[in-house]
Amino acid sequence: MKIVITGAKGQLGSELVEQALHAGLEVQAYSSQALDITQDLTLDLSGVDALINCAAYTAVDQAEDAPEKAFAVNATGVKNLAILCKKYQVPLIHLSTDYVFDGTKKGAYFETDPPNPQNVYGASKLKGEQLLQATWEKHIILRVSWVFGRFGNNFVKTILRLSQERPQLKIVSDQIGSPTAAQHISQLILTLLRHPKLQSNWGIYHYTDAPLTNWCDFAKNFVNPKQCEITPIKTAEYLTKAKRPQNSALNCSKINHVFGIKQMEWKTALK
Repeated sequence: MKIVITGAKGQLGSELVEQALHAGLEVQAYSSQALDITQDLTLDLSGVDALINCAAYTAVDQAEDAPEKAFAVNATGVKNLAILCKKYQVPLIHLSTDYVFDGTKKGAYFETDPPNPQNVYGASKLKGEQLLQATWEKHIILRVSWVFGRFGNNFVKTILRLSQERPQLKIVSDQIGSPTAAQHISQLILTLLRHPKLQSNWGIYHYTDAPLTNWCDFAKNFVNPKQCEITPIKTAEYLTKAKRPQNSALNCSKINHVFGIKQMEWKTALK
């Protein structure tokens, strides 16, 4: 199997490239510097079995001041990839986010729940979903949340670094969600690529690791309490430029029902 991976130097892209090569796939990997998806694409996809788009503008707070950059990558870039994939009849697997929802629902969000993003990043990701759906039928939109992993920047790495610099950290405890390992998302994508039901089940799917937690309790799983004290605070006490959803829980029953993919536990990948 031959696949193309965009955003191949990012947190998820790096993990996916490594796992795909280990699984014996033929991989064409493009970093965001090597392939600018915001421009018209002339890439030759002859003989390619699937394209996985891991390229994204993920600087949530910075996006509030640079919406044109966020929409260029997360919306226009996705449309450009969809046009290219349609030309070569290549399936497109695209990564999206829980931030397409407003976080006010009681309970986990289903794929059919109406999106209502509360910040520029979420709005740009939703626009990318919509442009993909309108452009190319053979797609999987995979919404994930709270991604962490060995590569790139993420909450785990940031908090670990700060815990070594400060005796105390105040971390938000009233935002609910599921940390999700880039390792597990990559495994899921490779499973989808080989799945016999893929060709007849395009569309949007949710996947997160389990169980639900909050940012503060999550941090307590990897910060040494003898080195740094973790103190819970409310969102109102930690103001950010971009508004975050209070509830980022995603219902993952659809991907389990269709493809038999069950939620893995984030604690197994945390170490």
